[in-house]
Amino acid sequence: MPAPQKISTMRLAVSEIEIPDRLRDVDPKKVALIVQSASDGHGIRDAIHVRKTSKGYFLIDGRHRLASCDPLGLDDLEADIWKCTEDQARFMEADANLSGGFLTPLDMAVSLAERKRFYEKMYPETKRGVAGAMARHGQQQTEMSFAQYIGEVVGITARQAQRIVAAGEGLKSDDVAALQVVSRQLKMNDLYEIAKVSEDAERREVVRALAAGKAKTASKARKLYAAATGDAPAPVDPVDAEFQALLKAWGRARRSARARFLDRISDELRAMLEADNA
Repeated sequence: MPAPQKISTMRLAVSEIEIPDRLRDVDPKKVALIVQSASDGHGIRDAIHVRKTSKGYFLIDGRHRLASCDPLGLDDLEADIWKCTEDQARFMEADANLSGGFLTPLDMAVSLAERKRFYEKMYPETKRGVAGAMARHGQQQTEMSFAQYIGEVVGITARQAQRIVAAGEGLKSDDVAALQVVSRQLKMNDLYEIAKVSEDAERREVVRALAAGKAKTASKARKLYAAATGDAPAPVDPVDAEFQALLKAWGRARRSARARFLDRISDELRAMLEADNA
């Protein structure tokens, strides 16, 4: 497969650029920063990247710059034009995401999973179980698995890369869309936990609970699901647990101890009753 080739750089009309499905949503804050920078006289400094096909121009990298054109009143912007396959374009998009600054754990997991998919399409000998067989027959082109490769690029261990990729691979496109609303609150451990879920029904409910704010962590969401399906006892309400503990302590206490306790808290109790009746 020929490598991607940049064939030209030109001003391209915004209306000519098609936007295929993206690995992550537009961040309004990032768009606002680009608009502010451009308004201060710097302009949109970096060219976007597009893939040229017989059907037109398709965006590879630069979604936020493209989204900034409307508020800036721009009809066109500079674009690097590439000749490449759709798979290579997707690979380049994932690369741009990973090298473009801060990524939420969700964005990183999804981008790495997508990058792995196309990496192994381009280098099938790096797939687990295939590398050894190809090496024995002298056919292997590279000894580096995706996990090793991305570990070196991003600066993490191969094991960390494997876990992050597994988390991204465990999410369906609908899951990713639902989780985007809380993506900044999600931790990588939440994505690891979701990746453990083997049943579609449980994964959907876990994602819904996180997206709706019913659970702050994936672990908590899984416990809620287990309780709802009868696979585990319902989570204990901390207020109810404290109430039951107070009742037990009161029931065990002597009359003299109860009298002393009521005397100690009488002012606080009176204030609480007055507040409730107000």
